[in-house]
Amino acid sequence: SKARDYERSTRVKTRAFAYALKDFISKSDGVIFIGHSGADYDSMGAAVGLQRAVRALNVKPYIIYDNNSPAVEKLYNELRCENEYKGMFINGDEALEILTADTLLVVLDTHRPSMLPCPSLVEKAAKLILIDHHRRSTDFINPCSLIYHEPYASSTCEMATELLEYMNLGSSITPVEAECLYTGILMDTKNFMV
Repeated sequence: SKARDYERSTRVKTRAFAYALKDFISKSDGVIFIGHSGADYDSMGAAVGLQRAVRALNVKPYIIYDNNSPAVEKLYNELRCENEYKGMFINGDEALEILTADTLLVVLDTHRPSMLPCPSLVEKAAKLILIDHHRRSTDFINPCSLIYHEPYASSTCEMATELLEYMNLGSSITPVEAECLYTGILMDTKNFMV
């Protein structure tokens, strides 16, 4: 059936992207995750989930938090107080200072430069990966080293969860990271109704 063929080709695509992402991360001096302005649980959850893969590969992860995200403020305040995540949350200016030619920038849950809290990062990044599930609009971040764009996915968190599965890093995500991914899926599917 068509659905089964589509599912198989999606699995192959996801696995190939997961291997490529792993390779990019391991060859980077740091990984900066950036979601859209006014972060929600989907963009934040995907970043929190994927930073686990970065740590497992012994690379330093950063997540841009733009202080303009009431939806995830409670989550942000909980996470930044935990020792493990100290120094992980940075703003756009700090990201620009950290960014080198070997830093990987991962854009999550949007593909439009105009929706980013710090669009100049995209222009400066030498290595840029995009992971998004929204229908493609005319302004698309370009150029990208790698794109995982899946409009049929429910959420960026769903995509991140599948990538973590295929990356086989042998280090399991923590309960709080699993909760972040699950909440992102929950919110973007309106409790699995959509």
